[in-house]
Amino acid sequence: MGCNEQAFDDCISDEVPFHEVELLQFFIDRTEVTQGQYKKCVDDGSCTKPSCNWNPGLTPNQPVVCVTWPQAGKYCSWANKRLPTEAEWEKAAKGIDGRIFPWGIVAPTCEYAVLDNGSPGCGTGAPKDVCGTSPKGDSPYGLCDMAGNAAEWVSDWYGPSYYAGSGDSNPFGPEEGTLRVRRGGSYVDTPEYLAVRRRGVDSPLMGYSYLGFRCVADDNVIPGEFGFKSR
Repeated sequence: MGCNEQAFDDCISDEVPFHEVELLQFFIDRTEVTQGQYKKCVDDGSCTKPSCNWNPGLTPNQPVVCVTWPQAGKYCSWANKRLPTEAEWEKAAKGIDGRIFPWGIVAPTCEYAVLDNGSPGCGTGAPKDVCGTSPKGDSPYGLCDMAGNAAEWVSDWYGPSYYAGSGDSNPFGPEEGTLRVRRGGSYVDTPEYLAVRRRGVDSPLMGYSYLGFRCVADDNVIPGEFGFKSR
């Protein structure tokens, strides 16, 4: 996990030290949560509407964005899941072979990710339907949009030096903080910010037009209608 300073000369201080992490098995959504999926939770009365870019009738397959960290967590809980930890997210994005991007080492283009390669990025000023660059841009585990499209909330508080003392088994992030971590880059980010090691931060109580999420479930669950349920 993190940036290998022996292999790269552009590591940022909060991406080091490069360290090995062991995780319990988990399930993770193949796609970012879509507007259509999130609408089911809104219709159920368990979720509140995003603050912007919300048109599930017209764009049901675009990732839901403009949701706060609590809204994202509420949806995952409703679906009997949870937000991924930062460590789980990074493992799902890059596997174990030290790749730079979910698909490998090839520099990002619109073939691999929805990003800002000029204005507007990849022909749009907003996210596109999920899995639009699949399978070319997929992670080693077949996950879509782990780089670009919408950035993604994870569960961790942000700590700029957290990696130095995070431990090597199932880290859950600092115990407290003021900002939450986001991962993956988005349609507003240029190629260098799509590397899977990059860490972003945002206020957890704000919704942003570039920021969505996906959920995970632990190994003691089985698939259910809206996600997962306990065995």
